[in-house]
Amino acid sequence: MTLLRVALVGAVLALSGCAQTSETGSTAASTATAATASTAATASTAAASVALRLDVGSYSLESPSATIAGTVTPGSKVTLNRHRALVHGRHWSKTLQLHLGENRVTVRATLKGRRGASKTIVLTREKSSSEIEAENHAPEGEAGEETTSHSTPGPSSTKCTNGTYVNSAGKTVCRPEESPTAPAGATAECADGTYSFSESRSGTCSHHGGVARWLQ
Repeated sequence: MTLLRVALVGAVLALSGCAQTSETGSTAASTATAATASTAATASTAAASVALRLDVGSYSLESPSATIAGTVTPGSKVTLNRHRALVHGRHWSKTLQLHLGENRVTVRATLKGRRGASKTIVLTREKSSSEIEAENHAPEGEAGEETTSHSTPGPSSTKCTNGTYVNSAGKTVCRPEESPTAPAGATAECADGTYSFSESRSGTCSHHGGVARWLQ
């Protein structure tokens, strides 16, 4: 009887030990799983990109400036073509000066611990109606060049069959003229067959259909 009682006590102790071991292993496994999930969540957050949005995409306008705005992950730094934008909470904005033609604008957002984000749009600035009207009312010659400033000696009037004008640099220049061949001193052939003597490429042949080919 004594031997049977000892054997029973030993079996109970053994079962109790197994239960404790199983419980300890289960707790350890749960802790490891939680730690892995936490690490994965942290890694996911660190790898996430900054949320960057622009209110508009590419578009055309006649204004010499434009204000671009949008939203971003709070705390981010936003730049437009390397110019710092104002950021208030989730909202950002920046006013840029534009030149005629296409203006490519790259918006970048950065935030420590996250991947940066960027978007690019193209703002095309067209001439305004007032600018076009001013050009159309410019004296015959090279648009944007003629001025009333004091002139310096230029080509002899006998060599300028269509007269002369004074450009923005104060020099006397021959007006565009018709000729079967390129006259001496001509810088460009216009689309309508006339020859221009403009000393600046800006505005050359503007009243003659544009430049067909440059001679110099």
